[in-house]
Amino acid sequence: MGYGDVTPITPIGKVLGAIAMLMGVGMFAMPAGILASGFAQEIKSRDFVIEWRMVAKVPVFGRLEAALIADIVSLLRPQIAIQGETIMREGDVADCMYFIASGECEVDASPAPITLWPGDFFGEIEPLHHERRHATVRARATCQLLMLSGDDFDDLLERSDGLRQAITRVADERRETFEPPFTPD
Repeated sequence: MGYGDVTPITPIGKVLGAIAMLMGVGMFAMPAGILASGFAQEIKSRDFVIEWRMVAKVPVFGRLEAALIADIVSLLRPQIAIQGETIMREGDVADCMYFIASGECEVDASPAPITLWPGDFFGEIEPLHHERRHATVRARATCQLLMLSGDDFDDLLERSDGLRQAITRVADERRETFEPPFTPD
C-alpha cells in the first residue's frame, strides 16, 4: 500500500464504496448529457430556421401564412445527391418534389439544359397532375435536397387554395417548357 489506497472490506463498506463510485460517475455523466441534449436541440432549431428561410424564399410559398410554412418545413425530408447522380428520370412515377438547399442541379431540357440553384424547386408538375416525370434532373455538384412526398404535397394543396393556385400556375408554365405543343393528326 503506502499510496493511500483504501479498499472496503466489510459488506457495508463495499456498498458505500459502490454508491460513492456511481455518484462520482454521475457527476460527470449528467452535465455531459445535458450539454449534448442542448447541442442537439440547437442544431435542430438552426436547421429549422435554415429550411424555413429557404421555403419562404420560394416565390410560390412567399405569401403563405407562417403556420403553413412551418407545416411544409416539418414535412420535408433531407436527401443528398452526389455529383452526376440522377435525382429523377423522365418517365418515372412521380411521388415527390424537391427543394435545393445547396449545390446545383441540371434539368435535361430542349434546346439547352436548365440549371437550378439553391432555393429553386423541381418535380412539382407531375405530383400535381398525377403523371409520370416529364424531365430528367441530375446533380451538377453534390446537393443537399429537401424532399416533399406526393402524399404530403396533396395534403398541403388541400389545405390552401392559394398554394394550389400558385403551384398550378408555376407547373403549367414549366409544363409548356418540357412538352411539345399538341399537334392534331
